[in-house]
Amino acid sequence: MRLVEEGELRLDDDLTTLLPAFPNFEQGRRISLRQLLNHTSGLNDYPAADFVRLLHSEKPVAALPASFVLDYLDGRALDADPGFQPELSVRRGRRAGGRRVVQHRARSGSSARRAGRARFIPEARIVEMQQPSILADRVAVDYGLGVRRGRLDGHSIWGHTGSFLLTYGAVLAHYPDDDVTIAVLVNTANTAADALVIEGLVAREVLGLPESAADTPKLSREASMMYAGEYIGDRYYDVQAIRGGNVPDARERFAIVEKSGHLERIVLNGDERPALKLVYKGNHSFGRADWPMDRFVFDVEAGRARGYSEYYNGIFAPFNRRVEP
Repeated sequence: MRLVEEGELRLDDDLTTLLPAFPNFEQGRRISLRQLLNHTSGLNDYPAADFVRLLHSEKPVAALPASFVLDYLDGRALDADPGFQPELSVRRGRRAGGRRVVQHRARSGSSARRAGRARFIPEARIVEMQQPSILADRVAVDYGLGVRRGRLDGHSIWGHTGSFLLTYGAVLAHYPDDDVTIAVLVNTANTAADALVIEGLVAREVLGLPESAADTPKLSREASMMYAGEYIGDRYYDVQAIRGGNVPDARERFAIVEKSGHLERIVLNGDERPALKLVYKGNHSFGRADWPMDRFVFDVEAGRARGYSEYYNGIFAPFNRRVEP
């Protein structure tokens, strides 16, 4: 964004201009810098099964050369039309560890911090980065230009995450209305709680948020049918399958079903996960009965959900699109 501000790049530059070595010219002409930044380019996502196989077939290296990725993409079809559906990755294996009360925390001058950011990137560009992305069918998702958005019990968040493919290894979350920034770094994928779980637990203590109630009024059958249906998400892969060398290559599919006045999410392919009970929070938003900090927010048009966004500890993760009809 600093190079855009300085006129060295434009958000509408295409991939062939940005990277002349990109092997698929016709694809590259259709993909813009903006789409690379907001993850709507349609390029194969790195958890794709054959990419994971390729990684595991190579000897461990400190860093992959650019040629590794370009060779992988050479001649490959796009996962989706550019600008259509984000390929933002779903992360799993998140478990809540023990809670710890934060008694002391560092504070910094908000005006000084904002001034420091503005010296690197003008405030107007920061605001531009924070805007939601509008997909080709007018669905808005809470991913900006390299920035995840969200809300934790009414508190606005923006920031980003980093991963070990299967769990979150890093989180930077800024709560602008509260003048709070939380950074978590984890140096192993085998912790009892990953970085995003830790950030959420710290945020609840620092912001003084109460535990969310799991009780919810039952939905009418008419209301339930607004959301019920089959949804398709990101590419699916399973930890045990990867370790065993058998990596499935299919997108996750879910069903939202009504059961006794409540909604449940059922995984239709992949590992056998139990049904997930959803707790109605109003305004097309649902929590998880087993983890109250997460949210499922449905995009509804003309009385029918077109998809739903998942928010992990308040931070936007994937968007799952409804399967027609």
